[in-house]
Amino acid sequence: MITIRGVVEWVRRVGFTAGASAGGAGRAEPAERAIAMTSSTSQSGVGAPARARGMRILLVDDHAEVRSTTAAVLHDLGHEVVEAANGNDALTVLKNGDCEYDLMISDYAMPNLSGTEFLREARVLCPGVPALIITGYAETDAIQDRPDGVEVLLKPFTPNNLDAALGRVAGALAVSR
Repeated sequence: MITIRGVVEWVRRVGFTAGASAGGAGRAEPAERAIAMTSSTSQSGVGAPARARGMRILLVDDHAEVRSTTAAVLHDLGHEVVEAANGNDALTVLKNGDCEYDLMISDYAMPNLSGTEFLREARVLCPGVPALIITGYAETDAIQDRPDGVEVLLKPFTPNNLDAALGRVAGALAVSR
């Protein structure tokens, strides 16, 4: 019950509503108005590089509702998204030779294999792929066990916060597209 309540609150804060769209029935769509969120320096988007577009992204999150909503935002931002329900499923995809990703996004707190553990193993299989951890359970500074160069984006986030984080993480790739 707490998890469902948390997901509903997150969706409300991010500013999405369920409904039919050209992209498919029942897909989450951005609300008409921007939703204010608690600000943080890493999420402000100030000084962020040019917007990244057209990236192929591996999205890993154990909460189906959060994963599908985040995937919908990423699609709306112009990206191709491959979804995995947990770190082990995502590693299976990577072990099968699919390392053609511009970015990996992983939830931090997942059962069996945390986001940081997943990213460590993923980087062995697919070195050089930039990564972003998204979390609603930890402060950015508390995730000290993350691999080098991995940024943290706190949930809830707006589509603009996510877009800015993608640009920062993708760096030169984002600017070149």
